Amino acid sequence: MSVLNNSAVKGFLWFAFFVALAACAMRYEPFWLGFCAWGTALIFGSLLVRGNYLTRRQPVITSATRDEVRECVVFILGPWAKTWFSGELEGEHIKLVKGRAWFLATTPGELTRHLTRLEASHPRVVTQGFFPLIPDAHVSAELICSQLAMWRNSFSTLTLRDALPCTFALYTHMSAQIHPQDPDGAFWSGAFPPADAAQRDFDDALADAQAALASRRNDSHHALRRDAIASALQRWLHDTQIAAALASLFTTLPLKLNGVLFADQSTGFTRHGAWSGWCEQTFGVLPGLAAAHAPLALPEPQTRYRITTVTQSTPPGTSTGYKVLLAAFMLVAATMLAIFGRDVLRVQEVHQQLQRLATMDALSSPERKSLLATLENKRSLLESCATSSPGWQPGFMRCNVLRHEIYLQTHPETFAVPTGLLDMLTMFTSSSASLTSQHVTHLQALLPRLASSKTQRYLIAGYSDNTGNEAHNLALSEQRALAVRNWLVSHSTLPASRFVIYGGGTRRPVSDNLKEAERAKNRRVEIYVMQ
Repeated sequence: MSVLNNSAVKGFLWFAFFVALAACAMRYEPFWLGFCAWGTALIFGSLLVRGNYLTRRQPVITSATRDEVRECVVFILGPWAKTWFSGELEGEHIKLVKGRAWFLATTPGELTRHLTRLEASHPRVVTQGFFPLIPDAHVSAELICSQLAMWRNSFSTLTLRDALPCTFALYTHMSAQIHPQDPDGAFWSGAFPPADAAQRDFDDALADAQAALASRRNDSHHALRRDAIASALQRWLHDTQIAAALASLFTTLPLKLNGVLFADQSTGFTRHGAWSGWCEQTFGVLPGLAAAHAPLALPEPQTRYRITTVTQSTPPGTSTGYKVLLAAFMLVAATMLAIFGRDVLRVQEVHQQLQRLATMDALSSPERKSLLATLENKRSLLESCATSSPGWQPGFMRCNVLRHEIYLQTHPETFAVPTGLLDMLTMFTSSSASLTSQHVTHLQALLPRLASSKTQRYLIAGYSDNTGNEAHNLALSEQRALAVRNWLVSHSTLPASRFVIYGGGTRRPVSDNLKEAERAKNRRVEIYVMQ
């Protein structure tokens, strides 16, 4: 499940969404805060809609269990399957017993071919394996182990998508309950395990089969004999290592052992073999022989299975209300973000122009005059921005600050007020902007005061006397102001943008220009603190 479906996360998202909406209606001074407010609201709103979508898209799973009859196909496996059953099967190695089909699979390719055909043509058919063993049909236990190993090696190339359920059956004469007149009859220790039974360990399954016979030994003397012989057969399998060989076989091949069956088959076999020899050595008795070998009986596979059908339905995604809310909010947010993006670009453009203007050395150059004219036009555009209502207009985009800065650059003389005067440098040489040693002493003493603030702006205004023409005096006054600014910048860490340069020419004289000593007082530079 997505983390967005968590109730605590949903609560936090709703809280953050409303806080972001409230923030969108405020006026901000740093230009990027308004952009972040709308962007944050859009992000949290989208997460809420996504959470609603995931919640409504959670699949609805329902299950129904019922008993169902399935056709069953059993494959007879093992190194002796062809020897004992080839005469019993017709057609393509098929035998029908009470409506169930039995196949003889003697090679890995044959088994794979049958399984592939059944899966393609009859996918609902249940497939199982049946592995028989007749203890007395072999001369010695060593031969049995050898043949098991050879068969396991020949089937080592078998590859199946899913392991084939397989039941092991042990046939022998255990009692006289089965009459010779019933050659197809046999008494089984239990029911044929269903295909969906759990996988078993061979020793455990063998012990359970023997215990099933032991639980019925009080029924009759036949049951008592079956219990005794089953117990001896279990011991024989372990003493001769046949049990280990079978366990290895079911472990290494894609065969899922789902049970072991004992079959009390007819009246015995026509010769003594591995099982009889062991009985003679262990107990000093030999099992009886039958006059003729009877066909091996086959157990009846189960056909009734409990089937669980799981259905999954996926409801529609986001609700209509959420969709309308998201569409309306995204439209408003996209519009506001577009407005903010436009004004961010405008602010950056104005800021770059102001930076270039503040660092120009030629105050009377055509480029400076063009910049001043452009900024004057933009100042009028910022008037409406500065007075707009909060939230719905870009009034938070530093409009007041930019308008003030433009006015400062285009009309610096309005800030040259006596109350803000820091220092005055007089006695410049006529027609010269060079700083004297006296000027440098004044500026060195002024540096600590200028550097005490990291944000304070300063106006440097230059003036001249009335000798010469007006254009010459205006340029000379600008050069004197620039000379002071350049010295302050080069002898401190103050940037040039902290100073505004103004050339006043012959304006605002502090003395008359009748004598040289009076004219020298007017050849000056004044430094003001700007408010």
